Amino acid sequence: MSGGVGGVTGAIPSPRPDPGIRRVARQTHRVMVRGESLIAVRAKAQLGRTEWPWRVPHPVVFWLPRRLVGALTRGAPDFFDWRSDTIEVAELSSVALRPLAVRDWDFGVDPRFSREEQDERLRELQARIAATPDSVHERVCRTRLDWWDELAELKLARGQLDEALRMLTEEVLPVFERLGDLRSLLVCRAKIALTLLARGRADERAQANRLLCLALAAARHLRLPEAGQIEQILQDAGMDCDGAT
Repeated sequence: MSGGVGGVTGAIPSPRPDPGIRRVARQTHRVMVRGESLIAVRAKAQLGRTEWPWRVPHPVVFWLPRRLVGALTRGAPDFFDWRSDTIEVAELSSVALRPLAVRDWDFGVDPRFSREEQDERLRELQARIAATPDSVHERVCRTRLDWWDELAELKLARGQLDEALRMLTEEVLPVFERLGDLRSLLVCRAKIALTLLARGRADERAQANRLLCLALAAARHLRLPEAGQIEQILQDAGMDCDGAT
């Protein structure tokens, strides 16, 4: 019950059965209460502890910083003694914490990564994607897109071109189309074209050419600097946009 870095997780009963708590608990399996609110509810916890099993028929976990343990024990000592277990969570400094979805290197795969660190980063990204279902909410979509994009770049760096191409075409491109993000869409099309060219298949050159020209047209329309980069790619590949689209 002590330690940790969060607030309090639990369902706090009122003197009467609270259908709101039961409804939220059924839907989400958790109710969040700010740690500072513990002082206001500790009396209820003390007075109603024997009624918890039937009012809140769910496991209840209090996750609170050490500084609030004293307030709980003073305000509801019997309730504190009624706990089934206490788990101490080591305190972490701000230096030891790493924000979720941080990316320290913005251009391709971080060259400072060893092979082992790349392996670990792959596992981390795959775990994040698996734990975060796709959503209609733009913020969730963009976070997942960042992970998919970095994962594809790691696959490219390892020569796993087929898997990288699948990620870009099936997981990234359709979401940018849905979001209507024209700049990200043209960049993604250029990446797909470069991946097709890297595979070196003659029958894919026309597809790569078409994607590059679509990206170039969008970049010119939006007056983006990426237009010059795409023109250079076309020139290096011996391609042009005459009739490509």
